[in-house]
Amino acid sequence: MKTMTSPTTDRRAVLTALNRCIEAASDAQKGYATAAADVREPELKTLFQLRSDERAEYVLGLQRAVSELGGWPENRGTVEGALHRAWIEARLALEGRNDATVLTECERGERSCLAAYDTLLFFAGSNATLPFSLRAMIAKQHDGVRAALGDILKRRLGRA
Repeated sequence: MKTMTSPTTDRRAVLTALNRCIEAASDAQKGYATAAADVREPELKTLFQLRSDERAEYVLGLQRAVSELGGWPENRGTVEGALHRAWIEARLALEGRNDATVLTECERGERSCLAAYDTLLFFAGSNATLPFSLRAMIAKQHDGVRAALGDILKRRLGRA
């Protein structure tokens, strides 16, 4: 049996999911910037800085979407994200600077970000009242997060 939801409930769910992705992308942006500073391999430094810049663009696009839908966009990451970055720094201080450790922690962060985007994609995909351009942006960002996670996994397994 299909449950009926009101347009207000649908809008609220989309705005909540958009704001959660703003937080997740903001956490990822900060996390990648930290990772770029922490790794030693020049190629990883460059890659992580590019990913940080990409996530900053994601945040801006999502914030614009929330505003256009009449909501109040988030403008920072989560406490969990800040704690994760502090954990990484503590771990690296104790274990020594290690690119493999940074990759492992980037994977953990990307899995969390992907979960937020999975939720947003679900709500956006089931809401035909959203503009096509917004649904396309969400799908593109979701694909970007998924591709970044795949790339990290390949690098962790030595296949990059």
